[in-house]
Amino acid sequence: MSLLPMRAMLYAKDHFPYEQYENAFGELWVFLWREHRDVSKSEVLKECLCEHFAEGECDAILKGATEGKYKKMLVDETAMLVEKGAFGAPWFVVRNGEGKEENFFGSDRWHFMYQFLGVPFQDIAVLPPGKDAAKL
Repeated sequence: MSLLPMRAMLYAKDHFPYEQYENAFGELWVFLWREHRDVSKSEVLKECLCEHFAEGECDAILKGATEGKYKKMLVDETAMLVEKGAFGAPWFVVRNGEGKEENFFGSDRWHFMYQFLGVPFQDIAVLPPGKDAAKL
């Protein structure tokens, strides 16, 4: 993801209800990964944001994303992650109910995060060959 969408989401998080921000953040990933849209282009990002915000709100978010406050906020957040050891994406800083933090790298680490958080989950399992075998 590029600077514009990250700054835009920082602005949205600061100015709108958390649930609305969270839904819009999820929509970014749909646009980026499922629809293969370039959310670094302001017109595409606006289309994405308008799935969850009114048009005027989308304009305010895009304008806000260019403000020095949100540029600095992203720089500071990035510096903090580097200090915590981040070396790539996706990088997760997870805090459990006891206040302990742990860093996780990679999209294949969900089970470790669930264990750390004490969240019940069903781990993946390799099944014996059958008629539903993959056809690669």
